[in-house]
Amino acid sequence: MIGTSAHSLESAANAALLGVDYIFVGTCYLTLSHPEKLDLEGPDFPGLVRDYLSERCADGMIPKVFAIGGIRANNCMEPIKSGANGVAVIRDVMQASSPFHAALDLKTKMAQK
Repeated sequence: MIGTSAHSLESAANAALLGVDYIFVGTCYLTLSHPEKLDLEGPDFPGLVRDYLSERCADGMIPKVFAIGGIRANNCMEPIKSGANGVAVIRDVMQASSPFHAALDLKTKMAQK
């Protein structure tokens, strides 16, 4: 599988034209990884990207769109409700006392959309 990241509708469309399988879209929320980034795309942006690609991908081969940037258990369902296929999480899983339970918590909360 091949993926990329996108921070605009145009860059997501260009990636889709190249045939990527997935696109990480964000930054959705403030994140410690990029504290300088204050102009966020927001949690609705992954859904907007998915809709935009749906209208423009003539062959119906739309890459999966994953929200990234500041995703946590208390906000992971927002991008899903807006149309993201999933979310990318690092910090809240890897720094948890039980990464397995942290990932399970995220998955459970996203299913409650």
